[in-house]
Amino acid sequence: NKVYFFERPCRQKWNDRSVPPPKDSIRQHVFDCSNVREIHSIENEIPTHGGYHYSSTAIEWYHLLKEMQQYRECGTFNPHVSLEDGLRAVELGIEATSKLVNDLEEDDE
Repeated sequence: NKVYFFERPCRQKWNDRSVPPPKDSIRQHVFDCSNVREIHSIENEIPTHGGYHYSSTAIEWYHLLKEMQQYRECGTFNPHVSLEDGLRAVELGIEATSKLVNDLEEDDE
């Protein structure tokens, strides 16, 4: 559960863009998201569940259940992402999983 952020070097450190940048010019930031208490302030409200969750996170479950409760109480439902964004995220996950499987199969050959 880490997010890697790579910062592209500026023109001063990488002026010839026809070749890869010098390794010392690339800045990497790693955000560890595995400890919910350090990232979010809702750790006591996050639902726990066992079994498979198909790559959804506890935070996503928190927001979904919160919106479902609001719908029951008020009749309004305001999702955090659009249906199109959700479907695209699923497509990306399927594509990534397929790529991993194909890469593993190629390595076995």
